[in-house]
Formats: sequence, C-alpha cells, structure tokens
Amino acid sequence: PRRASAEDLHGVTRRPRRYNERYASVVEILQTQADGLIVVPDQDERVGGVGDHLNFRLEGVDDEQNALFRQTCISMGVPVSWFQSTVNARWHVNWRKYGAPEFDLPNTDAMLRYAYDLKMPPYFDDADFPHLAEVIAYSANYAVGNAEDP
Repeated sequence: PRRASAEDLHGVTRRPRRYNERYASVVEILQTQADGLIVVPDQDERVGGVGDHLNFRLEGVDDEQNALFRQTCISMGVPVSWFQSTVNARWHVNWRKYGAPEFDLPNTDAMLRYAYDLKMPPYFDDADFPHLAEVIAYSANYAVGNAEDP
C-alpha cells in the first residue's frame, strides 16, 4: 500500500476548512434571507465540525407549508432530505421494518417533523453553495406566503 505523502496530509487538513467556509456562507444566507423561518442549530464550540452537511429546521410552519417547502426546493433542483421521510434512516419509525423495538418518542418526532439535512457535496464549486442557500431561503418564504411564485 502507498504511504500518505505530505501533500495528501495537507489536503486532509485543508478540506475541513474549505467545507466550513462553505457551510458558514450558506448559514449566513439562510439567516439573512429566511431569518425566523429557518433555524440552524449552533455548533458546539468544543467540537471541530466539518461542514459537509447542513442540518436545519423550519420554524412556525404547519404541515401543509412544510410539504410546500419540500416540493419547492425539489422543483428548483435542491434535494433537501426531510428527517421524517419514509426513507430517512435517522427517523426511528423507519427502523421498525428491520426489527427495531417500537418506542413512542413524541419529543423526537416533534423535532424531526420540520427538520432537514442538506448534503454539501465536496465536488460542487464554491459558487454553487450560495445558490443552494438562496433556493432554500426562497422556498421557506414561498411556503409561508412571503414570496412570489417561482
């Protein structure tokens, strides 16, 4: 097997910084353009995160608005992943088909009801990320009637 070169190791330390810069740019746009509608949890400063995924939730929406948000994002080419979809492994209900015990978790379900994940692919260009964020912010505003039709 090939040993890692100094260049390989430099890339390993450079990538998280780049991902985190992209992450910060997306969060800034969401906070600016959809403040109050989209909540991005603060990262614990004790943890060195790598911004290759963005978790967020919609605030102050109902189920119909939540569905419209998803539909609008997807129709505009941004595949946000809803935590309560029937294919999302993070939702405990989906584990049942694999024999997991059944638990009543109302607080978890309430949090996941309006929660999303956005993959932030490393092969995208830096310029793609503001566009992703603008589509998400627009979709949230559109869902609650604060934006015109796309």
